[in-house]
Amino acid sequence: FNPAELAVGKVRHQNALVAEGEFDALTAMSAFLAADKPTPLCLGVGGVDTADLKALAGFKDFTFVLAQDNDLNKAGEKLAERMAEQFTFRRFVTPAPDKDIDEFLRRSTKPVDALMKLVEGSEWVYRAEKAIAKDIKAIRSEPKKLDVERKEAVADLLLDELRRRGTFYK
Repeated sequence: FNPAELAVGKVRHQNALVAEGEFDALTAMSAFLAADKPTPLCLGVGGVDTADLKALAGFKDFTFVLAQDNDLNKAGEKLAERMAEQFTFRRFVTPAPDKDIDEFLRRSTKPVDALMKLVEGSEWVYRAEKAIAKDIKAIRSEPKKLDVERKEAVADLLLDELRRRGTFYK
């Protein structure tokens, strides 16, 4: 079962908004649908410590945009650190006075435009180099694959990471 298959034809956007809470994700999805705008996949992790990052990996063709809450417990920072072990993604912190994306969107007169400004101004968080090195080591140590298959798998991993990081020259 590949959860990304459920999104084919229903989502008209390459971004996947990852929110700390389910209500945040539902409010964002509702705002896009109500405005009849290209709709990103909106995912709520339901808690920083319990976030199922393996499930997020099923959406590998999307660019994740982490919408961090604006609160004192800094749980969003912890989630960003966990995500950086597996993904290259974008992130922003919900601006004050709102504590989360749900409050921000409900207060906005043009919620989709306001959210897209946050996404456009978001920063890139690149996958941790140690995590990439760990994956390469695991690929290279797969005994059931031919050497050429291992090299191809490493090349695919690195090319995907470079693609996610963007253009380096013009």
